Amino acid sequence: MKSYMNVLVSCCIPMLLSCSSREGGNLKSFPQDEATLIKSIIEEEDSRPGPDVSVPAIMNGLQSSDSNIRRIAVRALGRLERIDLVDEIQAFLRHDVTPNVRAEAADALAQSVFRVESLRVQELLIDSFDAEKDQVVRGAIARSLGRLVYSSEAARNAAERVIANLIEEGSVGSLVGAVRGLESLVRKNRDHKLSDETFRMLKSLVNPGRSDKTTRGGDHGLIRSIAMKVLGASGRVDGQTIQTALTDLDLEVRRSAVAAVSGLEDNRLKHRIIQAGLKDTSAAVRFEALRIFGGQLMELHGCDPVHHALGDKNPHVSLQAIDLLGRGCGPAATHLDPVQLLREYCDNLGDDDDLNWQKPAHAIVSLARLAPEAAREYLNHYAQHGRWQVRMYAARAASIAGSSESLMGLTSDPHPNVIRSALVGLNTISGHQADRQYLHALSQSDYHLVSTAARNLRGTSNRAAVPSLIKAFGRISLENRDTSRDPRRAILDALAGLGGPTEVRALEPYLEDYDPVVAGRVAQLITGWSKEARTAAPKPLRRVGVPEVSTLNTLSASMALVTMAGLGEFEIKLLPLESPTVTAKFARLTAEGYFNGLTFHRVAPNFVIQGGSPGANEFTGASRYTRDEITARPHLRGTVGISTRGRDTGDAQIFVNLVDNLRLDHNYTIIGEVVQGMEVVDRVLEGSVIEGIRIVP
Repeated sequence: MKSYMNVLVSCCIPMLLSCSSREGGNLKSFPQDEATLIKSIIEEEDSRPGPDVSVPAIMNGLQSSDSNIRRIAVRALGRLERIDLVDEIQAFLRHDVTPNVRAEAADALAQSVFRVESLRVQELLIDSFDAEKDQVVRGAIARSLGRLVYSSEAARNAAERVIANLIEEGSVGSLVGAVRGLESLVRKNRDHKLSDETFRMLKSLVNPGRSDKTTRGGDHGLIRSIAMKVLGASGRVDGQTIQTALTDLDLEVRRSAVAAVSGLEDNRLKHRIIQAGLKDTSAAVRFEALRIFGGQLMELHGCDPVHHALGDKNPHVSLQAIDLLGRGCGPAATHLDPVQLLREYCDNLGDDDDLNWQKPAHAIVSLARLAPEAAREYLNHYAQHGRWQVRMYAARAASIAGSSESLMGLTSDPHPNVIRSALVGLNTISGHQADRQYLHALSQSDYHLVSTAARNLRGTSNRAAVPSLIKAFGRISLENRDTSRDPRRAILDALAGLGGPTEVRALEPYLEDYDPVVAGRVAQLITGWSKEARTAAPKPLRRVGVPEVSTLNTLSASMALVTMAGLGEFEIKLLPLESPTVTAKFARLTAEGYFNGLTFHRVAPNFVIQGGSPGANEFTGASRYTRDEITARPHLRGTVGISTRGRDTGDAQIFVNLVDNLRLDHNYTIIGEVVQGMEVVDRVLEGSVIEGIRIVP
């Protein structure tokens, strides 16, 4: 067997990360007619024409003598996700003279059949692989094979053989694509069993005789970390491989090794490895080890590691320890009383301006799980705190402790996120006895709150529900916001079980709604109620114009400087040539001051931080959706993406990947990558405030 890593050259990995998605420089050197063509391609892609609808601008781009334009056009074909365009795409994979265009075509083929099985696309990729000589293109084909949807073991085995053969070649240009393809294949097909030979090759990649360098490009940590992820997901990883990976210089390799411990059957070995992980110099590795300890080992080994982690200098680790205290401890528990510890945290809640509210807030929720009566003693104090996040945690604790009285009081809170948390708890404790509170919430403006109220009203016998739902639906519809889809769909889902023929007249106008999803759901309801087939005829809102090429050039030479209150700044290198409409929207909103004063409302350690919502929740963002602009760029630590709730529903909320999140690949648009200040990102806690974002050269 070859020594796969010895053939790699340290300078090549950074190139490999970007070559699959960069356009080869900015676009300002194009003559005006070609710049106009590029804009037309972007406009046509943004319009998402359906099956069998012609795409003349894209087809013109495919005929260009400039490889950058051909590449943009091929990418656009894939992003349309139309299986009827497969033949056009595969022609460029087989015959284009430029490797970067062929690599883009491989990715476009996989994107064209997103979530749809196509054995024909698999055959086209394999045939092209056999004929292809360029190693970067072969890597792109392997990556694309791993992305496809498979229902048969034979098809999965065929894909694995191609990818494994590429790994065995050990080529500089192909290993990143090969291991990414295997990662996708194993993650998306949990029942797939890797062959013994593939398993041995992956183990060899994890421990190739590492260099002393610590940079990802220098020691090829990316390849090792992905290989470790595949081994962990396969369920066949052994303790020796994990222990070897725990000595790696790359934190993602070590974190992936700790995560793989879940698949070990030997609890003693698992405990030994977790103990090593808990002492790691990286907070991300310690967090991962503590998470697994709490989920799999705490009942056997007690709370001592959890108590030790309470004093961890990293707040994410210590908050995780507070959360784990609420689960109780096993027979080897420390003599320290978890209830008393949680009380002490709860007692330390500061005044309304307290910036260190997170630990007491987490503590009251854990106390509610462990000792509900003790938690009730704090609910009134927490429910009156001046910081709404603390009151929201009070609602969560009240729900766990079964205090319907506290929840009822919190339904009058001035902040919609607090009311919503109270309604979630009331639905669990009181059900339809709290319908009055749900009905009142329908009159609120916050979309997340309205969605929750509508869901809580499903199945009610309250006769006031139907007119209230209809009224809320009409009011929100008048706002003409793409992002009103979620609450309006929740209302329609509630009406499905409550309404009838008498509601047909009220909903008929919405057969021509601006949102095709809403119009389609209205057609379903009216058809069911009236027993007469009705068809949706949506009239979409006017699309937002796409950016000029000159704007993309300016943005490609710019940074987004994010200033966090009390934390510092971090810089985002924008990628407008990969995600033109989404990045341009981000820049426009930044110039308007949209993000100023907003927060990162979601902080998920070892995953992402997410923010940019005026309502500080998942459902409130800018009024218009942007289309997904998917590339082959991986969601590595530091990349910045756009949050969505389904295809083409980007509402300007951004997220920053705290670790390598390959499961997000090919699903979420990336607009940039943090190039300076990642330590500031790591310090962000729930509620951290964005003072402002500005675009600078």
